[in-house]
Amino acid sequence: MKMGTISRSLEQPNSGFDVKREGFSIYAQYIPEDSIHTIFIPDEAGSTGNEIPGHTEYEYTSYSFFESIDSYEELISKLVLFKYTLEDEMSLINKMIANESISEYTEYRTYVALCKTEAKNSYIGIGLNKIGS
Repeated sequence: MKMGTISRSLEQPNSGFDVKREGFSIYAQYIPEDSIHTIFIPDEAGSTGNEIPGHTEYEYTSYSFFESIDSYEELISKLVLFKYTLEDEMSLINKMIANESISEYTEYRTYVALCKTEAKNSYIGIGLNKIGS
């Protein structure tokens, strides 16, 4: 599993993919839903009555890239790489062939399908060449 960037925000982040065109390059970000955690930060002033003054922040892990993408297939590959390295993919495929870790392989294939759907929607949505048949 890849290491992402841990960030904090006062606004709750949207989980999932965000793919957009910036000039001649593509910026993509992925925030897994299960990586978003709510954190209560108490104020320095102390408590008044039964309530502790403070505010809520959101801590989350994000994965991103900013680079030129030449094809729909390359975009799928880059999105899959947010979560799985090439070594992870090969290991999961080999374990599936050996009838080991079937649930992990199913989770991997579900994520790949999600990446394909996002890539298709984004690729056309940001005005890149049409997807081959």
